[in-house]
Amino acid sequence: MRSNEVNKQNKGGQANVELVAGSNDLKSLERVGRECVKVFLREQKAAFCKVFGTEADYKARDLRKAGDSNCWAWYVGVPLAGGEPMVTEGSEIGYVAEHCPGKLYR
Repeated sequence: MRSNEVNKQNKGGQANVELVAGSNDLKSLERVGRECVKVFLREQKAAFCKVFGTEADYKARDLRKAGDSNCWAWYVGVPLAGGEPMVTEGSEIGYVAEHCPGKLYR
């Protein structure tokens, strides 16, 4: 895990986590994201985990937060309202192969 923030305490808590999984396999990285959310939901009402495949991809993210953090493989989360995890693949939003040093495999 590279960063973890807990906020919205008055509403039950929300964990916002970024982690490096050390893999380029998209299916494995999705499982890591889902497991990450499950772990944090044990103590928080909401949890969001952004999964990076490699340390290089993590370091290539947009630190200015001008756009979305680039180079993440999966963003998985359950909001304060609850429900099933929302799962977004990075290539649909922020993983741009020509800008990200890692390679993701299906």
